[in-house]
Amino acid sequence: MKNYYDILGVLSNSTQDEIRGRFRFLAQAYHPDKFGSQSQKSQAEEEFKKINEAYQVLSDPLKRSEYDRFHTQDEKNKKDEAEKQRRQKEQENAERQRAQQGYEAERERDKKSSDGDSKSSEQHKSSNQSERVKKNFVISTIFVAVIFLLGFFVFLMTGLGFINIWPTLSSYGVSTASGGEPSLDNPHMATDSDGNNATTVFSSTDVFYAVADLSNVEAGSVVDAKWYLVSAADYEAGEIDSSSLTIDDPSAVNFVSFNLSRAEGWPAGEYKVELYLNGALKHTLNFSVQ
Repeated sequence: MKNYYDILGVLSNSTQDEIRGRFRFLAQAYHPDKFGSQSQKSQAEEEFKKINEAYQVLSDPLKRSEYDRFHTQDEKNKKDEAEKQRRQKEQENAERQRAQQGYEAERERDKKSSDGDSKSSEQHKSSNQSERVKKNFVISTIFVAVIFLLGFFVFLMTGLGFINIWPTLSSYGVSTASGGEPSLDNPHMATDSDGNNATTVFSSTDVFYAVADLSNVEAGSVVDAKWYLVSAADYEAGEIDSSSLTIDDPSAVNFVSFNLSRAEGWPAGEYKVELYLNGALKHTLNFSVQ
């Protein structure tokens, strides 16, 4: 399956505006009329067809949603195949390693049979090493015991009031004030960006608007909107688009407004949009197209 995101040079979570802008740039750069020789024009025409094909799919929210599902499955199949080959290769390497280990073991047995004196010397070295390990263990045990006794002594003296090593907790007191939890209030669907014409029923040519008031948000807060087709004849249900808004200056913004449109018109059916604040789902707005 062709990777339309790679063809346009955008990310899989790019917005419609980013995809549209990238298409316009590439369409202008690879327009056949810009090239002089016939070979260059032919190459430009092939590239232009690929760009146009990718844009026709990614610019349509419903087609893009279907493409994303199949593309994700295709990528998963490729990863599964790569994982299968990796495991097969590991198994082959393990078998070769076991064969090599068997060969090395055979050589080791031959070597031991002819080096009896060397074995005796190695046993002596091992015995000396064992003695050093035991000595180090005893020293470490004594050191830990001394540290424990010293700690217990300090604790005892502190409890009796002879030593005061604990700071007064009140000297570190911090007063905080909060204006309330950040929230999205009065969420609703509308046919205008200000949310004045509230509705839950749209026509096929309408632009969807999801509007909500902001309360107690901080600078850097992020509001996300995820749009879904719940049910419609001849269309598969699922996510059709998403968008994100970062609040840089809360004092200058008191509400958020997200919109979604489709040039071909919306199929009749049931839809919903989920509103998130800083990654947490706050509201789900259900609406329909008739």
